[in-house]
Amino acid sequence: MLFRVLLLTLVCTCARAESATHTVSPNDLPQGRAAEIRMQVPDGIDHQYVIMPGGPYLKQTLPLRYRIHDMAVYQGRGLLAAGARGMLIADIAASGRIKISTAYVTHGKATRVVVDNDHAWLVVDATQVVMLDIGKPAKPALLGRYRAKQPITDIAVQDDYVYLLLADITVAVIDMRNPRAPVELSRFALDGAAKRIFVSGDNLYAAQPGFGLAILDTGDKTNLKQIGHHAVTGGATAVTVQDDVALVARGDQGVTLFDVSDPAHARWLGSHSRLGRVAGIEIYDDRALLWNDRAEIISLDTGNPELPAIAASQRNIGAIAANPDANRLGAIWLDGKTVLAATRSELQSIDFSATPPLFSNENLDTGQGVNFGGERRLFIAGDIAYVADWFSGLHLYDISTPSHPRLLSSFHTPGSAKGVVVRDGYAYIADDDHGLQIVDVRDPLHPAAVSSLATEGLAYTPKLSGNLLYLAGHRGGFQIIDVSDPTIPKLVSDVKTPGKAWSLEVSGNTLFVADDAAGVLVFDVSDTKHPRQIGVFN
Repeated sequence: MLFRVLLLTLVCTCARAESATHTVSPNDLPQGRAAEIRMQVPDGIDHQYVIMPGGPYLKQTLPLRYRIHDMAVYQGRGLLAAGARGMLIADIAASGRIKISTAYVTHGKATRVVVDNDHAWLVVDATQVVMLDIGKPAKPALLGRYRAKQPITDIAVQDDYVYLLLADITVAVIDMRNPRAPVELSRFALDGAAKRIFVSGDNLYAAQPGFGLAILDTGDKTNLKQIGHHAVTGGATAVTVQDDVALVARGDQGVTLFDVSDPAHARWLGSHSRLGRVAGIEIYDDRALLWNDRAEIISLDTGNPELPAIAASQRNIGAIAANPDANRLGAIWLDGKTVLAATRSELQSIDFSATPPLFSNENLDTGQGVNFGGERRLFIAGDIAYVADWFSGLHLYDISTPSHPRLLSSFHTPGSAKGVVVRDGYAYIADDDHGLQIVDVRDPLHPAAVSSLATEGLAYTPKLSGNLLYLAGHRGGFQIIDVSDPTIPKLVSDVKTPGKAWSLEVSGNTLFVADDAAGVLVFDVSDTKHPRQIGVFN
């Protein structure tokens, strides 16, 4: 595959307010700190500048010889359920260095830990709840214990009331306000097995893989009642709630967000399905933290719950390659910037303070930033940048203030917008399997569809020359299209190529086609109805 190298100038501000300039390609962008990217666009008009911050990066690791089963956060520290080692407390220095500062011996296998106020609860040996005072983290103190007669498969706590999921099917309410004399208040049998429970306000939320989201009223703790249920595509595997919004993991179907301000009538708000098989969810302010079966930790921006968007993600490829069984078991926000993650072999401190540049089509719901990919992905005309952002369509940015691009509007195309060129108020979009889409952008705040033309293959790169548009169509070769009337595009010629036409360039009567393994093909297009190959460079 042939790619045109897009050179960037990276300007980083050093600690002493000095600057250093480097020429880099998109794949070489340093992560972990904000950077100003100067992007040189050969449009014959001017150089444009775009702000592109860095991405999450691994600050420190701590090798482990034991498994971390679960984690919780307390005052910026990580509380770790470490099996036979009991509960460990991990401190994270400003440098990111991880230190195990405290250990509490449970005389059993600690597999779950939750925190409420200054108390921690551990599930030990699957049948015992241990309540600790952690007000002095250096000296956790035993407050009380509760023994269940059935396996404890999950736990949630609110105001010293403990909610236990027993054998995946029964919810038990335990009053531990007097820790030395716990009292079971009630039990409720769910209509199907649950994997996780979560308590918020006067409601308990149960994630049921085969059923969906069940909602119980816990106002009367002696008599729980189911008041709501919502089917979830793929089944519910985890749930967390904040500010009347429930985030529900759907296994390999991503996450769904529900408005639960009226718990009896949960209302679907939005979803994101490109997250891998989600294993768990934590939340901090308007950022959800997800981890999946691909060893990825994903920060999901839920500020607009109708359009949740990936804010950042991090994957430890090296650890997974070395040990395929080392999938992440969990992650927690220590604060709004730092994530503590656990694999089967180590603890990791990860800096999530910066948002990465959008190199892929992960954020498909809204236009946020510029994706690199050569001229086929970005076109600049005057003070407006037009970004073809794959499945999210076309996005228009006001770049009159180069350091602060401002989104003007978005236009969702029927296919996957691979490239765009603009002239005289019309945007010509290469829309993958939906061919050529022509959009009226004379009012940049309100783009409107004008016409379309189905083409062979997958439309990737459009180029204009006079009244003709040349379109690279991947496996479909290339097409020459008459766009003298944008409302009625007409196919002039359709040429098959031996490879895959990714991109092209036209100069006078000569057309150059980047045709993958077939190399650069050269065509004489003086007769546009009958292009003639006159050369090849491979």
